[in-house]
Amino acid sequence: MNKVLLYENRKEDPVVWDASSPELEEKAFRSLFNKLDEEYNFYAELRKADVNHLYKKAVKGDFKSIKKILTSRINYEYEYWSLINIHPYIE
Repeated sequence: MNKVLLYENRKEDPVVWDASSPELEEKAFRSLFNKLDEEYNFYAELRKADVNHLYKKAVKGDFKSIKKILTSRINYEYEYWSLINIHPYIE
């Protein structure tokens, strides 16, 4: 594992997903989106907006839409995440 997606907030332990390949990165962002949407209900206002095509596409799994929503809301309270390159420890 050489890259991870890290989500942390003040209310629970950090969550880390392997993002070391393009496929794993996409899977990690989808998991984070689902966690924030379904578990924490952070996107309730987007769900109610009938004209929010970006959210509708994201719910259907469109990676570009998911990443756009997560990136646009990164400074919202409890929605901060980071993509981190991990350098292996070598003795």
